[in-house]
Amino acid sequence: MTDWGLNLQSAPRPGAKGGSDGGVARVPRPYFLATAGVLYAVSVIGTTLSLLVVAAMGLHSLSAALVAVTLANGAASLVRFSLLRGWAYRPLRPQRASVAA
Repeated sequence: MTDWGLNLQSAPRPGAKGGSDGGVARVPRPYFLATAGVLYAVSVIGTTLSLLVVAAMGLHSLSAALVAVTLANGAASLVRFSLLRGWAYRPLRPQRASVAA
């Protein structure tokens, strides 16, 4: 097999989580917005807490704040990754059997 064919076969499939019709499953808009809000909140809360901890320790330098924010963003990215991984690979709901007339 050529490299081109191998690349085409290993490309991600856009309809991988789709239904039986091969299309992409649609996520209801409020659920999508809630998910995006949670992912955003993870970063904001982590960054805010890290800056509060640095201030409580009495460190008021820019370098201390940068280290705290960098560590908080690294931890937040791991949390977001685990949340998105759990969401993307959650089991699909079982399909109802259609009755043929």
